[in-house]
Amino acid sequence: MQINKIPKIQAFVSGFGMLFIAALDFSINVSLPVFRESMNVDIVLVLWIIIVYHAARSGTGFIAGIYSDYFGIKRLAILGIAFYTISVALIGLQNNLFEVTLLRIPQGIGAAILFTLGPALISKTFGAKQKGTALGFTLTAVAIGQMTGVLLGGWISDEFGWKYIFYMRIPFGVLVFVFTLIGLRTLDRTHLLPQKPPSFESSIFLFSGIFSAVLFIGCLITNGLISVTTMSSLIISVCMFFLFLRRDQHKTNKLVTFSLSQKNLEILSGGLSNLLVTTGTFIMWFLFPFYVNDIVRESGLMIGFLLGLLSFSSLLGYITGGLLSDQIGDKFTTVVGSIVSAAGLLLLLTTLNNGDLSLIQLATIIHGLGFGVHQGSVYALNLRDTEGNSTGLFSATLSVSQTVGTVFSIALFGSLFIWISETYDNTLLAYKLSFIAASIITLLGGIIVISRGFNTTK
Repeated sequence: MQINKIPKIQAFVSGFGMLFIAALDFSINVSLPVFRESMNVDIVLVLWIIIVYHAARSGTGFIAGIYSDYFGIKRLAILGIAFYTISVALIGLQNNLFEVTLLRIPQGIGAAILFTLGPALISKTFGAKQKGTALGFTLTAVAIGQMTGVLLGGWISDEFGWKYIFYMRIPFGVLVFVFTLIGLRTLDRTHLLPQKPPSFESSIFLFSGIFSAVLFIGCLITNGLISVTTMSSLIISVCMFFLFLRRDQHKTNKLVTFSLSQKNLEILSGGLSNLLVTTGTFIMWFLFPFYVNDIVRESGLMIGFLLGLLSFSSLLGYITGGLLSDQIGDKFTTVVGSIVSAAGLLLLLTTLNNGDLSLIQLATIIHGLGFGVHQGSVYALNLRDTEGNSTGLFSATLSVSQTVGTVFSIALFGSLFIWISETYDNTLLAYKLSFIAASIITLLGGIIVISRGFNTTK
């Protein structure tokens, strides 16, 4: 559905800006050693900076998408930008890990809103025939934000300290806030859901349930299953989901409704595809750097270059995936993207014995290109034929599946790698089996969207 009152260029710039500032958080990944040294804590504690952030993102995504369908994208987007920008400013003022970790919750809430509403805004603005291309070009903001965060963030944290990787985002946040406030002032509000929005109490229960579930996964990584924090987070999560379901089922205006319609099944398959592909591919952001360092014996500078190469090839993939989805179909392009991405992971296996750097670079490019193609097309798959009053919810399906997939990836491959290394005393075998498992999961992410055939609208 196309909204003619909003100039497309304004919507594109605003959506691009939202995704860009949210993706700058990848600067955290390359700055973890600086955090560890500056705060004099071990790496397990530092990991909570990432875990809590993704827990907040996971808990907020669906709520942000649903409420944007009632109140409009502009209001929620402005709130998300403000949450994100104020949070990063406050984080930079802190001096201990607990305060930083605590403030990562509002930052994660803001990021969830941005990652959800950026694509939703594009979906509402561009017509069905242009939607894949528009989403593909908009998603390049994620790759550009990743490259900026990895390259510029790494240098800034080394030269000026970790605080400045947060301070550097403030001017970007202010610019996006002002542009969204002014540029989207003509946003059409005629396609909002007419009924009363769901209760805020249901939203709190849903957020708490998802947040605690992700914390449970994080506790499994850092503390193991038999620990007070692990079991407590699991019990809290179960209780919160129970209270949510009990509260929501008695409401006429339910927070979450689902029917087994053809469209909803397509949305579900797209979300599952994104979950699996993210789980398989995020191995490149946390295990691959250790592989380059431990096996190939390359420096941190080369690791930064390879991650930048990964982001750049993903950028090209986003554009390619969007264009192809408009021309040859969303599902077919989604499958192709997952196959290419998995092929890149398998190509890395050929470098385990010889550490051929040129082949590693080629595998990185192939993997990144495939991942980008998948992302551009799976967003088109979920958002192409959405009704105007459901766009936020359908976009949230992808946003939440992506951040949950990130946590799953860390938990699954981190545990698998440690178990194989300790059981067989063979680090090389641990890398090999981890990359094989990642490629299989990535491939399954493509297969799942064709379980109901290729009959999708271009």
